[in-house]
Parts: sequence; structure tokens; C-alpha cells
Amino acid sequence: MVDETRKLGVLALLALLSLAMGACTSTASAGVVTGTAAPCSGLATTAPGAAHATHVTVRLYSGQTLVASETIWTDAKYRFSVAPGTYYIKGPGAPAEEVVIRAGRVVTDNILNLCM
Repeated sequence: MVDETRKLGVLALLALLSLAMGACTSTASAGVVTGTAAPCSGLATTAPGAAHATHVTVRLYSGQTLVASETIWTDAKYRFSVAPGTYYIKGPGAPAEEVVIRAGRVVTDNILNLCM
């Protein structure tokens, strides 16, 4: 009985270690895109009474599918950790920009907000 209990305990420990190792390898295969999103800097800022945006929403797409979104203070950093591949990053007033994410790498893409 003691031997059976010990075997079950060892098997349970091995299963937990296997799960933990699997989580580590999946995180290691991700890549990161980060950068800042600038405040409004186009013609709209020259109009009387024009206000600067205090928050900017940055969106990450895979094709037409929204993969991630983060709302940050203007000039603050955004960060997305995603599987390797080709993505499109978009901020308000800015055209979508293609970014290629590679495993274990960090890509920096600063977004200019044109506000036109």
C-alpha cells in the first residue's frame, strides 16, 4: 500500500512538472511588440480650443482579427506578447503598420497620432 501511494505521488509530481515545463516553453516562443503612442500632433491641434487626448487605444490585428488592445496614457508604453507571425498595429489617426514578430524577440513600433 505504501509503495502504491509513493508511486502515485511520484506520478503526480511528474505530471505537475511536465505542465510547468510546457507553460515555460510556450511563453518562451512568444515575441513582443512595444512602443509609445504619441498624442495628437496634426492639424486638429492648431484649432482654437483643441485639446490633446489623454488616452490612446493601441490595437493589434492578425489580418482582420483583433488580437489585443490596450488603452494607455499618451506617450506611455504599450506592450503585447504574442505568438510569432505578421501583425498590424493601429493607433488613432494613424495608418495600420505591419510588424513581424519573431520568437523571443522584441519589436519597437512608436505610433504617431496625426489627428486629422
